[in-house]
Amino acid sequence: MSLPSSLSPEEQDLQATYARLRASWQQERVPTLSQRRDWLNQLERLLLDNKSAIVEAVSRDFGHRSEVETQLAELFPALQGIRHARHHLKAGCGPSGAGYRCGFNRRVPV
Repeated sequence: MSLPSSLSPEEQDLQATYARLRASWQQERVPTLSQRRDWLNQLERLLLDNKSAIVEAVSRDFGHRSEVETQLAELFPALQGIRHARHHLKAGCGPSGAGYRCGFNRRVPV
């Protein structure tokens, strides 16, 4: 794939990354239940393995932020969301799983 030369190196890298992601998506548009579970497990592991680095980065961004506050405001909700998604993954992967829930448990089609 040839990229226009008017793009900066960063933009070229971004375009190439996008092209790779799009090609990957086109090969497997509907990931299996097992693949989705693996992705959630990898994301959970990534957050847990990098907890200290995340806390330090957030503290730097805010000037200073307590470790406990960052864990409660950033890490805990993300981890709970992953665990919730993993727990309900099978129900959401069926034909009736299309759509998403928003406010007051109302199902909105996509």
